[in-house]
This record gives sequence, C-alpha cells and structure tokens, in this order.
Amino acid sequence: MTRDLTEEEYDALEAYTSRFSRLSDLLIQKVFRSIDTVELELAGTLLDAVNRAAKRGLVEDVDDIFRIRETRNEVAHEYIAEDLPALFDRIRKYAPVLDRVVDTTVAYCQKYLGDLPRKERD
Repeated sequence: MTRDLTEEEYDALEAYTSRFSRLSDLLIQKVFRSIDTVELELAGTLLDAVNRAAKRGLVEDVDDIFRIRETRNEVAHEYIAEDLPALFDRIRKYAPVLDRVVDTTVAYCQKYLGDLPRKERD
C-alpha cells in the first residue's frame, strides 16, 4: 500500500504529468504532422504520421510512441488515486524516450528543413 501524497507532492506530480502529456501531444499531433505537411506527405492517420517519423529516424520504436500516447490519454482523463503510482512510473519510464525523440526531431528539422527561427526569450 502507498502512503498518501502531501499537497506539495500531489502538485508536483500533477505538473510533471501535465508537462509529459502536453509535450507528447505537441510532438505527435503537431510536429510530426507539420513535418509531413512541409515534406508534402498526404495527411493520414496517427499511425501513418508515427510510421513516417520512424522512417525519418525520429523514432526508434513505434510501440514506445503508442505507449506514450496511451499514457498521455490516461493523464488527460480522470484517474483514481490508486492508479497514480503506476501512472507516475510509466511517465518516468517514457519521459527519457520522449526527450530523445524531441532531440532527434529538432536535429532532423535543423538538418533537413534549415535553421528554424527561435522565439526570443526574455
């Protein structure tokens, strides 16, 4: 049995899961599809976009991307407190995978699509 989370721990967990969810959503739904558009690929299913990302070398294991997507969907929906430790463990497992895919995708875009302008930071 797990102990109850403090309010601070719960807030930290919520922030971590939300960031994971947003990043995976942006990468899979927006970035992969945007690369397809720039490279004049026909829009298709999520599976098509992920498979094309794998062909580009952005993704090592397509199954990992779908596990990340499933985990993201769990975060997006209501989940009960007993499932939080398992959900957090999955996010911790897949966060490094997601980070590698982001890094690979940025490198791909810089190499094949040119240096993209970066938003000025304060």
